[in-house]
Amino acid sequence: MKQQEHKLKQILADKEKEYGPFGSSMNKIAAAWNIILKDQLRLGIAPWQVPLMYAQAKIIRISRGNFKPDSYDDAEIYLKQAREMQQQDGAA
Repeated sequence: MKQQEHKLKQILADKEKEYGPFGSSMNKIAAAWNIILKDQLRLGIAPWQVPLMYAQAKIIRISRGNFKPDSYDDAEIYLKQAREMQQQDGAA
């Protein structure tokens, strides 16, 4: 168990070096998701809003300034999926 704890602590330390403090990132993501969700928590989250929020999280990660092409790819894929889902949902 101690080996697993050490491994997880090392992963967290590496991620914090790359993306900044976990709490800070989560605060930024929470603020961004509040913009999308507005009253949705009371009314229910539409499935197409989930990839939209994931895209926001990737954009926040990108804004840290550490270039990672896969973060851009992920954000684009999430936005494409959100668009297709919203169109199919008739909410467009």
